[in-house]
Amino acid sequence: MAMEPDAYEVDASGNPIKQDFDYEHIYSQTSHYVHATIISLMGHSVNAGEGFRVRANVVQDADRGNQALFNVLVFISKSFVCAFRGLHDEQPADILEETRVMMTSFR
Repeated sequence: MAMEPDAYEVDASGNPIKQDFDYEHIYSQTSHYVHATIISLMGHSVNAGEGFRVRANVVQDADRGNQALFNVLVFISKSFVCAFRGLHDEQPADILEETRVMMTSFR
């Protein structure tokens, strides 16, 4: 759905926007940790001959909390933008700036 043209939002040229960033970056980065992919299993790998065991990969997963907070802030910001566009009202610059500052601290 992220790659389908939006039925409401358009770019400066009047073409329907796509949520490319949402799919290409946010979804692809976070989906590794909710699906059984090679990347999600890397933290649980063992040497040949050892038994597989599930364990926390503290080194590899150290930044997942910051990534989750960044994603929450991105979607809160996008929600404000879409809502105010839908209302044909000015964007809440102070709120958007505050979320931008917070997003910067969680990269």
